[in-house]
Amino acid sequence: MKKLGVVLASALAAGLFFGCSNDSDDNNMGLLLAVANGGSSSITANLPENVGTNELAGKSFNNGNYSISFDNTFVTLTKTKLNFADKNGSNPFAETIIRTSRYSYNAETKNLYYNNLNYNDPNSSGKIYTNSAEERLVEPSMTFSTEEEYSAKHEDFYKKLYKFIGYERTDEELKQDINKELKSIRAIVYMLSSQCNLPPAYTAYKDEDCETALTPDQVSLYNKYMTMQKNANERTIECHAYKLEGGNLKLANSGNLPAGIKFGGIYNGTYDFSASINNIVSPEININVFEIIDPNNSLGFKHFTPSINLNGILKVTSASDDSVTCIVQLPNSTTQETTLILENKTTADKTTVTVKIPLITPQGEVVDYVEYGTFDIPYKTNIPDSSYTTYTRA
Repeated sequence: MKKLGVVLASALAAGLFFGCSNDSDDNNMGLLLAVANGGSSSITANLPENVGTNELAGKSFNNGNYSISFDNTFVTLTKTKLNFADKNGSNPFAETIIRTSRYSYNAETKNLYYNNLNYNDPNSSGKIYTNSAEERLVEPSMTFSTEEEYSAKHEDFYKKLYKFIGYERTDEELKQDINKELKSIRAIVYMLSSQCNLPPAYTAYKDEDCETALTPDQVSLYNKYMTMQKNANERTIECHAYKLEGGNLKLANSGNLPAGIKFGGIYNGTYDFSASINNIVSPEININVFEIIDPNNSLGFKHFTPSINLNGILKVTSASDDSVTCIVQLPNSTTQETTLILENKTTADKTTVTVKIPLITPQGEVVDYVEYGTFDIPYKTNIPDSSYTTYTRA
């Protein structure tokens, strides 16, 4: 047994878990780094319970082009941009994007919780245009199956929009506008094609200049990508800190997690959360919502960072408060599903989580667990005043 222990210790020193690639360009792809989610958990993706008296319900606040309003259940964020139809600054019109989410609050700790509300989500319809006569035009959904369908929809809508705002535009200029948008879509498909091992249903797009028209299956790939982005936003719960001062709202983009929540609640929640593992240089905790919404990596991304990024963990398959099940790379180049142990020590300010990893023989036998490192789940962090944006009571 002593000899076996030496072998295992040597394997651990060499990197019991052999690393997977973590390229920065792949990380910039945001949430589309899909890995698997198996197993089960009693923890559900719900907002935390409300605490105290809701001091925001029925109130609205403004900050320049942005506004935020609350009823008892929903928070609505609105972005309004003033444009002009010509270079002379005449024919003004407003372009408004509205995002709504359920929210919860803790009036004692001054925190708000709601889903990621991405203003730049091209899959969402409902952008509102308002002209100087206070007339309104709502942009329809722009889902499409072929480039021809996309062009036809946009040509019809933009002709209505240009007439609506009094914007002079020739047919050739309109065609150029639409082609510019198509090139942006093609650029996304080119990125996907270069960074994914695409399933047989999709053909790689290889024109880096984005002049070649997309095939229907490439359009399908784009639609799937954008739908996954949208689903990831809707699944992710953000934490925001707030203050009410003189009737105005001060809102910080980063707030505190609900007191007492542990890793399983964060992972399955799914909360926007990251943490460094103490005394370890590179591994980290960085919740990746696509571990949950795309369990089979259906787009075949070549490189990804799992939510627990220890060397050699290929993907997390399930998580609870006291354990994480994951796929790991063994020293003999095979893979195996195994479990990490999470031991929690909770105080009023934080939970410190000790991560224990299995010692695994080359044959895949787990013979013991050893401490790998710790990370903190904070509940009370100091949020500087500079982090808050002031919204004036409307």
